[in-house]
Amino acid sequence: MKDPRAGQGRALEASRAGEARYRYFFEESPHSIWEVVWSAAKAWIDELRASRVRDLLAYLHEHHEAVRTAVSKVEVVDFNKATLDIYRAPDREAIWRGLQDFMERPIAMASPRP
Repeated sequence: MKDPRAGQGRALEASRAGEARYRYFFEESPHSIWEVVWSAAKAWIDELRASRVRDLLAYLHEHHEAVRTAVSKVEVVDFNKATLDIYRAPDREAIWRGLQDFMERPIAMASPRP
C-alpha cells in the first residue's frame, strides 16, 4: 500500500518550485510590477454604487476626500527591482516612504471634464 504522505510531499515540493519560479520572474522582469490587492477599494466603490452613486467620476470630483479614502483601501503588497530603477529609488524603503508621503498630502483635483 502506498504512503499518502509521499504524494503530499511531492505536491509540496512542486508548489515550492512554482513559487520560486514566480518569485524569480517577478524580481528579474525588466518591467515594473506591483503586487496590489484591490478588494477593499472595490468593495467600497460597490457600496457607493449601492447607495445610488451613479456617476462615480462626478462624485469623486465633488468629494475630494473620497479619492483619498479609495486610495487608502488599496494594499500594495510588493514591487520588483525594475520599479526601483524606474523611480530611481535607492531602496524599497524609499518607495514605501514615497507612498506614505503621497497619502499624507492634500489632494488637488482638476475640475470635471465637460
